[in-house]
Amino acid sequence: MSVEIQIQTQLLSRRSILDKSLAASRCIVVPDIASAIDVANRYAAEHLILEVREPRQWLPRVQKRGIDLSGCLVT
Repeated sequence: MSVEIQIQTQLLSRRSILDKSLAASRCIVVPDIASAIDVANRYAAEHLILEVREPRQWLPRVQKRGIDLSGCLVT
């Protein structure tokens, strides 16, 4: 993933803004969706996108969120 980010970063005109944003970003790798939701609950994201096959199945497990964005048609 980091290689792809580096490739795409080179193409952007607002690279300095992206560099600052990426410096403050983190990528957390988990073994499964349940673990990802546990992390999300601890993190308490203001905006959480559930890009999974059955988002409504997982939504009840999300305890701390500001707005629900789920499914492949979220824009």
